[in-house]
Amino acid sequence: MSRLRIRAICLFVSLASTGGVLASAGAAYAQAEPAPPSYVPPGHHGDPERPTAPASDRWHLMAFPRLTFGLGGGPGSLPRIGWGGGVELSYAIVAFGPVRFGVGGSFAFDRFTHDYTAGGTQSLQHNAFAALFIFDAIVGPNGIIRPFVGLGGGLSAADYRDPGPPRVDEVDVVGMIKAELGLGVRIFSSEKVGVEVGLHGDTEVTFSTFKSGTPPRSVFSPGLVAIALDLGFRF
Repeated sequence: MSRLRIRAICLFVSLASTGGVLASAGAAYAQAEPAPPSYVPPGHHGDPERPTAPASDRWHLMAFPRLTFGLGGGPGSLPRIGWGGGVELSYAIVAFGPVRFGVGGSFAFDRFTHDYTAGGTQSLQHNAFAALFIFDAIVGPNGIIRPFVGLGGGLSAADYRDPGPPRVDEVDVVGMIKAELGLGVRIFSSEKVGVEVGLHGDTEVTFSTFKSGTPPRSVFSPGLVAIALDLGFRF
C-alpha cells in the first residue's frame, strides 16, 4: 500500500474521531440546559399546597344563642336580663378589595320572665324580623377573619303577659331599628363551604306607646341590647 493511501486513511479516521467528539459535546451541552420551572425531578412532589378560602363565599348564614339586656325600667318586677337566639342570612353584592357590601335578613326572639311566689309567671317576649344592609370584609391569612357591621329595620311581634292583678295579656306589632357589630373566624373550609365561629352584639330600638304597671311604665320600648355567640357558614 502506497504512503499516499495510508496518509488518506489516517486523515479520514482523524476527521471521524473529531466529529464524534463534537457530537458528544453537543449532546452533553443540550442535557445541561436549565430545566423548565414546572419540571419536578423523579421522587419529588413539589411544594405542599397551602389551604385557601372557598372559591365563593358571598352567602353567609349564622345561628346564635344570645344574652339579652332590656333597655329602660320595664314594668313591675320583670327582670332586665333575659335570653334568646336567632338566625341571619346575608349575601355580598359587590366588593371593593377586601370590603364588601350586601343585604340580609334576620330573625331573633328574646324572652324575659319572672315567677311570682304566689303562682303565675310574668313574661315579655320579642319576635323580631329585620332587613339589613351588611358591610363586611374578608381579611387575615387566607381570608379566615370576617368583621361585619349591619344596619336596618323591621318589626317585632311583642307579647306581654302578667297574671296580675290586674291581669294583662297584650300583643302588639312594633317598629324597630337594628344595628349589629361582630367578628367571625373561619375554623374549617372546603371547596363548597367554610365554617366559622364568632361573637356579635345587637342593639334593637323599638317604638311603642303601650304602658303597664303602677306607676305605668313602657313595656315594649325602648328596646334591648344583646351579646351573641355565632356559628356561621360561608358558601
